Amino acid sequence: MNQIPTSVKLAYPTTTILWQTLLFTVSCGVLLSGTGQLASDSSADKNWAFPVAVASVLWLTTFVVVAVKRFHTVYLFTSAYILCLSVFHLGITLPLGLNLLDADGWEHVVPRQWLERAGWSTVLALGSIGIGFGLSSLNSPLFEPQEITDHDTARVSRSIAFWDGLGLLGAALVLLCIGLYSLGNILNYSRADLYRGVGDFRGMGVFMMVFPSAAALLFIGAEGWWKTTFAVIIAAIAALLFMLSGYRSAALFPLLVAVVTWKKTRRYLPTWLAAIGIALILLAIPMMGAFRAMGTYGELGEKDLIKSAEHAKVESTFSELGQTAGILAHVLRLVPDRDPYRYGMTYVMALQQAIPNIMPESAENRRQKVKREASMQPEVIAEMIPSDWLTYRIAPEKYNVGQGVGFSSIAEAYLNFSYVGICLYFVFLGFALGKLDSIPLLHNPNLLVFCCAMLWPLMRTVRNDFDNFIKPLAFMMIIVAFWRLTTHFVRPRWRNH
Repeated sequence: MNQIPTSVKLAYPTTTILWQTLLFTVSCGVLLSGTGQLASDSSADKNWAFPVAVASVLWLTTFVVVAVKRFHTVYLFTSAYILCLSVFHLGITLPLGLNLLDADGWEHVVPRQWLERAGWSTVLALGSIGIGFGLSSLNSPLFEPQEITDHDTARVSRSIAFWDGLGLLGAALVLLCIGLYSLGNILNYSRADLYRGVGDFRGMGVFMMVFPSAAALLFIGAEGWWKTTFAVIIAAIAALLFMLSGYRSAALFPLLVAVVTWKKTRRYLPTWLAAIGIALILLAIPMMGAFRAMGTYGELGEKDLIKSAEHAKVESTFSELGQTAGILAHVLRLVPDRDPYRYGMTYVMALQQAIPNIMPESAENRRQKVKREASMQPEVIAEMIPSDWLTYRIAPEKYNVGQGVGFSSIAEAYLNFSYVGICLYFVFLGFALGKLDSIPLLHNPNLLVFCCAMLWPLMRTVRNDFDNFIKPLAFMMIIVAFWRLTTHFVRPRWRNH
């Protein structure tokens, strides 16, 4: 079932060597350029963003061309990750460098020289992804788009995805009930209240990890009118629920991965529909950001939604999301001058904290522990998870009420191993995503389930720490394994119908 049928023709990348060499060359070029700029101690001038924008646009253009030449499409998991990384780290820098945006206020918050270093660190990450992506093509067979997966193989793979989606949906409903039981009427809270620890939030927190994955699996695996109708209803509920509640990442990242998976499973997606979707998302992001800050969920209504829509502008999307570059700049400023490198411990901590806590009582709040011990043991601060540590350092008022400033995958790689860590992490990531893009998902049902349900949290790490990928991954693997084990005697008969 997981083997590639011999009837599928393999196309080895002999005709794409030139394009791969081009990507590798440009990636090495921007990597060396970024390294040279970061090695310099010169202060940034007013036009610091222009060379960063030129290097970024050159690399992004090259990647798109090479991706299309190799895969005949831009709908790749690698492309999705690069899009997320670029929007969050270059959303202000690129328009600023091309004189499309005035960001003087931004430069007053973070000193200009650190913003420049954040820009070149992003270039470093992009170049490293390109090198890893290029290396992933060595001796990798390509599956030409015109190759048609046989109907039985496709049906079995989609059936497995749909069945696992039902399991995740059932788990999500149980978790929702647990969350509502612990918190009571959730409409009495605002999003900020939930951050402040109003109660045992574990059930609701895991629900927000699992429900988007269930919707994506059902949508990708649905075949036949009743399954498709059911999947569309669940997907619509998930999108509206998370967008209106202000948890936009739980709606948009799964949507992005689902669109790529939809195309990879040989489904049709009109270009005009994709363009309309992008336009709506660009407007929805600032609109939902304003909407979620207006009060408790029970108080919000149609008038508030209209009011937030009136002030929504596309440029606000890039200004809001692009501030992750400021987060990176602060990390570069603080480490190692004020706080030490972590030498891989943030990734180790993420693995340790991925183990689910199934005890009736929740574990001690990490922030309360830090507040209690930090004054006596300053080294405790250096052991905090990255997002909490940075919030504690640059926004203590947010830290004290349970809120956060987010983080960055580039910043975490730097926090552990400096600029070398950025290169190593993103070379590996580019290699892994490139390999993933080379595999036909309809011939690998387990990989199809992984991509639909468990890959979107990786996209979210561009503006968070690694824990935001590992923890959802652990929960969903456990749920899917338990579901398959307990339905072992039912699923084969259902699947072979």
